[in-house]
Amino acid sequence: MTLDAHHCNPTTTAQIHQAGGQYVIQVKENQPLLFTQCQSLAATALPLGSHAEYDKGHGRLTTREGQCFDMRAVSLAPRWSDSGIHTLVVMKRQTVTFATQKTTSETAYSISNQARSTDPHTQAMELTGAIRQHWHVESDNWIRDVTLDEDNVKTTSANQAQGMGCLRSLALRLLRRFNVKNFQEALEDFADCPSRFEALLRRVKFL
Repeated sequence: MTLDAHHCNPTTTAQIHQAGGQYVIQVKENQPLLFTQCQSLAATALPLGSHAEYDKGHGRLTTREGQCFDMRAVSLAPRWSDSGIHTLVVMKRQTVTFATQKTTSETAYSISNQARSTDPHTQAMELTGAIRQHWHVESDNWIRDVTLDEDNVKTTSANQAQGMGCLRSLALRLLRRFNVKNFQEALEDFADCPSRFEALLRRVKFL
């Protein structure tokens, strides 16, 4: 289970852990002591494993590196004692924009109750992959809420709502397949020129 920082609290983590589940939850300043401990561990300890990915496109080169650290030696507050916190996942992202040669860097911290693996590099790849997939889902939810204005679309039955939801999901998948970055711009373009939308549907053999 992957969750954002709003769910990073001992009640949630303990409930998942005690039920036999596994979690990866982002840590931010809303848990100041834990956040500081994560930063300190990442700055002083050696990672158990790491995994790096590189994306080049749209005038940018993005490097993503995930590192896993053992948190068992960290003296966590007693309220985390039932959460089984075992692993810290540190995600570092650096983006270079070719046109301006501007470099931006971001670091994110997540905790997990997943125990240390005999293959730490594979574990790092799996955990960082889970985190990236989580933010793909969050990105889709934002597009549904803001671009597609889903919350303000009223329906008269559950079946109708489900059908509309499926159509929105289909539209997102089609646009992502063609690497559309600005969904609002693409929708406005299709509205102004329906023949372009028809051409896209024919390219994917939908028509």
